[in-house]
Amino acid sequence: MKAGLLLPHRLRREFSKPWGIVVSGDFTGLLPPRGLVTCIGDFVSSICLENVSLDRLRIIIDWKTKRSRAALIDNGKLHVFTKITTENPPGMITFKALKTVCSAAKPKTAILVKGEEDLLALPAIACSRIGDTIIYGIPDRGAAIIRVTPEAKWHANIRILQLEPILARTKT
Repeated sequence: MKAGLLLPHRLRREFSKPWGIVVSGDFTGLLPPRGLVTCIGDFVSSICLENVSLDRLRIIIDWKTKRSRAALIDNGKLHVFTKITTENPPGMITFKALKTVCSAAKPKTAILVKGEEDLLALPAIACSRIGDTIIYGIPDRGAAIIRVTPEAKWHANIRILQLEPILARTKT
């Protein structure tokens, strides 16, 4: 197992509750005119690639939708993005993934996750600037939009602190 922060089973239900404004359908009209927009999830990122200026867009994807292999629809736009790969198993945030998300808060960046990107919304919020926007997909419901405020950053950090630290297992 990788070193990182594990979501305890007792908190899974609480963490699965949507946070922010939940929207089904087109959400692009709700985005503020300035600030970095981070889209988390393949379906949401496809919409953002079509409708958000690439000069203010960062995406975090795992090439899956509802745990099944999916093709990100980028219409040739993804080639202008700086691509960074990280590993992040389901139900946790690896320290490497956390560092990657926090150090790559720049436009035209695509973080390609081997594993699952769901919990990476937390470090995305915690490490973004005030005024930025985070959008993450909610299967069968739409998307959640979070405007980064001091309160949102505080909430994300509290959630991160609720995760259980684990150390990497080494072979003996």
